[in-house]
Amino acid sequence: MNETAVEETTIVLKFPSQCSLSTLIFAQSGLLSEFNASLSSSCKKIFFNCEEIQFIRPFCANLLSAMMLSHLKRGTAVFIKIPHDQSVLNYLKDLGFFDEFVINQEKVTCTPRSTSVALKKLESVDGTYLGNITEWLSYNANIPSQVAQDLVSINLLEAINNVFDHSQSEIGCYVSAQAYHRENRLILSILDLGIGLFSSLKTVHPEIKTDTEAISRAVLEGVSSKRTVEKKVRGVGLTNISGFLKGRGEMEIISYQGYWKQQRDGAIVIRDLSCSLRGTCVNLSIDKQSVLEIVDLDEGIWGE
Repeated sequence: MNETAVEETTIVLKFPSQCSLSTLIFAQSGLLSEFNASLSSSCKKIFFNCEEIQFIRPFCANLLSAMMLSHLKRGTAVFIKIPHDQSVLNYLKDLGFFDEFVINQEKVTCTPRSTSVALKKLESVDGTYLGNITEWLSYNANIPSQVAQDLVSINLLEAINNVFDHSQSEIGCYVSAQAYHRENRLILSILDLGIGLFSSLKTVHPEIKTDTEAISRAVLEGVSSKRTVEKKVRGVGLTNISGFLKGRGEMEIISYQGYWKQQRDGAIVIRDLSCSLRGTCVNLSIDKQSVLEIVDLDEGIWGE
């Protein structure tokens, strides 16, 4: 990929200055619709304009990476205009974005940050990467490494397995995480551009009719697109995360035109979206202080 001038025939996807889930999903930026249209077009070149980004969350770093790779796999010539904001550019460098995508054949120095888990494309469960998430959680939540390991192995592993079991994503999934200490929370995002929860579940669960229904059902224990798999319990990953985060954080799931959010108090918010996010994204926001508190609870990590 190269940084170059825009030609008239090039499709341009422009990212907003505040690059977060809310600006892309709810603020009618048009980016998702334009990306979906670009995948159906016969364009030979696509230009990702990131010049104006002044702030970027893990979800958007994952999304940018997934969008670019999707077009590269289609043989499209992909170009990018990097952010003017030096702090954003440095963040993307240190997040490992430029390990995935080389700009102008330049060697980009990545300086991993203790507050981040490097952006990573997973095509299978990666034990080393899960170990990185464990170290990040332990350090930033100030909890013992064994507690962090239990949280990751019980909650997160099955959620990532879901991608490879159900999504049929041609790019696997992208994962990244960031600690926001001023906000007292840790955010981890998993995103694929697969067939989505509705298409995954509807064959086994024909009663499901919409994307929002599919998400609501996917967080129930035992609901899976797999009928039986070697007598393993299926459909527990999102259920475990949902149960753990009650009183300890928030969980968002977006799949095509469905949006589902579990708030800190356990209340559920469901919305039908006017735009469509291909595949499925799971965003976890963990209250840092609440994770620290569970270490001293008599009922243990999984008590209510």
